[in-house]
Amino acid sequence: MRPAARRPPVYSLKRALLLVVLCPALYVAGGLIAGAMPDGLDVTVLILFLTAAAACPVLLVLDLAHWAMGVPQRLRLDDRLRRGLCRSCGYDLTGNASGVCPECGTAAAR
Repeated sequence: MRPAARRPPVYSLKRALLLVVLCPALYVAGGLIAGAMPDGLDVTVLILFLTAAAACPVLLVLDLAHWAMGVPQRLRLDDRLRRGLCRSCGYDLTGNASGVCPECGTAAAR
């Protein structure tokens, strides 16, 4: 029996869009901290901001790639549901009254 098809990661796109806003904000905050730091102040805060800012583009690329890999799966799932097929194996569920796919045992989407 095949497992039910999973939905693609929509949260990755939302998180990627958040990073688009967060990256420039961290760079600006780091620049402001660096410009306003009096002599002799510990640079730990500046290092934390700049490290986070440097990690943002990497996380952004990873999140967008994770989201993009789920797009074909989502399109296939939507097509199967629209045509009345099993979301997991693609078996034609026309006339099926039991609510379970006879091919793979997945509960039919209503």
